[in-house]
Amino acid sequence: MKKLILLIGALIFAATMLPGSLLAAPVEKVVFQPGSNKYIINGPEFTMDAVPFIFGGRTYVPLRFLASALGAEEGLTEWDKSTGMVRFAFRSDSFMDIILQTGQHNLTINYLDAGSNEILSSETIAMDAVPVLRNGRVYLPARWVAEAHGFITEWDSVNQKVLIYAPTDIKESPTGGVSVDTRQVKIATNWLNLDMQIPVISGMTNKALQEKINKEIMDKAMH
Repeated sequence: MKKLILLIGALIFAATMLPGSLLAAPVEKVVFQPGSNKYIINGPEFTMDAVPFIFGGRTYVPLRFLASALGAEEGLTEWDKSTGMVRFAFRSDSFMDIILQTGQHNLTINYLDAGSNEILSSETIAMDAVPVLRNGRVYLPARWVAEAHGFITEWDSVNQKVLIYAPTDIKESPTGGVSVDTRQVKIATNWLNLDMQIPVISGMTNKALQEKINKEIMDKAMH
């Protein structure tokens, strides 16, 4: 009986330490904070063995913990050290692979057939940040990966935290999920030297409209 009690206690303890992809409840809200090894999924707090950081105005999160927090399949999500290729695999609420590569700006989304896992369609997005390798660990720009899977991201400037909401949880977001960030643009020629911060809108449900607005903002800024 004593052994059984100890076993049950150990299982309960282990369950409280599991990251997002291993929890039964669907992901509704995730919080990361640069400089802290703690992160939150749906309320409970978990511990990482690496720390998110800010680089180039973007928040970078360790691959393993970002994947778990977003509900990616643990056994299928991988990093190929020889090529620098990163794959996020989603097989529950959606069937897709998100592909990135360290040092590269492209993010590719492959939409898969639920039965055969064959690629039905793909789209490639040009990010304003790149995955980086630091101390043998891959860190990814949290916003780009989360939004590629349909999550809404916000930057809490007061508490210096990244807030990630599931699409069905937008009502809890103080700005409805839409946020305005900045993108650094540098142009250097023989007769011109510019270093500007251009506004960038994120979190819109209509991604095509969001891209159109951001392009128009960029065009207006450059003319």
